[in-house]
Amino acid sequence: MVESLVDNIVALEREADALIEESRLEAKRIKLAAETDLARFRDELARDRDDRLANLKKEFDRKYQEGLRAEEDKLADGLNAIDQIPDTLVRQQIERILNRFREW
Repeated sequence: MVESLVDNIVALEREADALIEESRLEAKRIKLAAETDLARFRDELARDRDDRLANLKKEFDRKYQEGLRAEEDKLADGLNAIDQIPDTLVRQQIERILNRFREW
């Protein structure tokens, strides 16, 4: 009877050891799955961030180019307006300015 009790205790210890080892393995599998999910999540976030940054850069570049074209158009219009001023009018204005200086 004592032997069967000892055998039962030894069997229970082996079963407990097996359960503990199985639990450890399951914990390792869960940890590995969580780390894999976390790495995938980080990669997705990085891709999303990079995509958003690329889109923002494209939008900024587009707006910059639009603004630049508008300013270049204004400059061209201004230069054309200056080119349309007759030379005689420019000479008259220069003479007026020079006469003012002479009067001082």
